[in-house]
Amino acid sequence: ALDDAVMEGFPLVKGMTKLTISNVMDETRSSFPIQVQAGLQTSESILHGDTVVLVGPQGLSLEHPNSPGVCGGFDWVTPGNLSSYEGDPLCPCNPSHGDFINDIADCALSWRSNVTDMAFSELQFAVRGANSDKKPRIARNYWVAQHWRDGALLPRGALLVQVLSPAGFDFTSATTEEPHRVHAVVNNTDKSQVLAKTEILAGQRVSITLHGVVLSPLGG
Repeated sequence: ALDDAVMEGFPLVKGMTKLTISNVMDETRSSFPIQVQAGLQTSESILHGDTVVLVGPQGLSLEHPNSPGVCGGFDWVTPGNLSSYEGDPLCPCNPSHGDFINDIADCALSWRSNVTDMAFSELQFAVRGANSDKKPRIARNYWVAQHWRDGALLPRGALLVQVLSPAGFDFTSATTEEPHRVHAVVNNTDKSQVLAKTEILAGQRVSITLHGVVLSPLGG
């Protein structure tokens, strides 16, 4: 969160090669507007019709205070040889998608690419926002960047399976059917987990079977 700390971004599912968020004026808490400069690089090229979404910590709004859905003080910061972008993003702040316990709305910046003459992967921009006047939950106090194409999140989803108990599961030989694939395996005394890259479209129900899993000596 911009209020509490400065730290490097880290991937949960590697959809972004880079994500940096800067609180330009070093404003904290909710009494002042904040000036945000963001830079991101997607793991796949951004094509015509793709959508890039940036969601701030819960309750942080990038929406213009007098123009619903419009990003406040938005400006492209052009990287490299990309001389211009086509169209500005939207910044809807929808209370119906928020946290009903804390009554804090989820807000997002969303940009659909209309660039037709080249493929690129890096975006940089500046935007003004405001922190929530209520403290967000720790689990939602971070930034998220997403890259969407044809209704699917890129990479097209991932499934993480972690065994909490008993110890001793072995996913070393785990496999699954195409188009899904096992991407990474962790086997140690603390935890056993497998990460499968999946081809799942938005709203689609999918059954995924893992083969070759060795159960713990204590069973499963």
